[in-house]
Amino acid sequence: HCILDINVSPENFLKLKEAGFSPEFISHIKKLIEQLQVEYLLPDQIWKRCRYEHNGEEIIDMTTDYWQNLPLDEQIKYAKIYQKGYAKKMGVPVERVIRANGAKFHVRFIPPGRFYFGRKRKKSKYKKQNYVVIGNAFWIGKYEVTQAQWIKVMKNNPSYFPNKKAPVERISWNCCRVFCEKTNFRLPKEAEWEYAC
Repeated sequence: HCILDINVSPENFLKLKEAGFSPEFISHIKKLIEQLQVEYLLPDQIWKRCRYEHNGEEIIDMTTDYWQNLPLDEQIKYAKIYQKGYAKKMGVPVERVIRANGAKFHVRFIPPGRFYFGRKRKKSKYKKQNYVVIGNAFWIGKYEVTQAQWIKVMKNNPSYFPNKKAPVERISWNCCRVFCEKTNFRLPKEAEWEYAC
C-alpha cells in the first residue's frame, strides 16, 4: 500500500512526470482529483472561491463575486450540495422529524455560512446591503406550524379558517413564545430565516 499526497497544481503534475510516472497514470490521477469533491462535497472551483474562515472553521461564503455571478439555479444547486455535505460531516440527516409535546415537526438542517442580508437596492443612497455570518448550524421547520400541531401543543385553535392541515393563524407573539416554551423551540432570527430560505 502507498499513499500519494499531492497538492493539485500544474507544477506537481510536472513533478510526477519528471519522477517517471506514466502519462496514463497522471491522467488517471487528474481525473480522480477532478471527480473528488473538496470540502462539504462542493466542487473544487466553488470551494476555492467561496469559502470563509469563521472561528477556525471554513464555511460557505455567498458574498464573493464568484458566487454572486453564478446563475440563481447554480447557487441553489451548490447551496444544497453544501447543506448535504455539511450534514454528512456532522453525522446528521438533512431532514428529520422531531416530536415535541405530542406533535411531529419536519425540520431541515441549515449549515453555517456567510451571505448578504437584505435585498440589493440599485438607487438607494441610504440602505447598504450587509453580509451576515451564521456561525452555527441550526434546525428550522420545513413547513409553517399547522393547526393540527398547534392544537396538539396548545390545546386550542385560534384560527379564523379552521383546517388542520393549514398553517395556524391569528396568533400573537406571546402565544408563539408559550408555544416555543412548550416545544423547546425558538423563533428564528430574521437573518436565520432569510439565510435558510
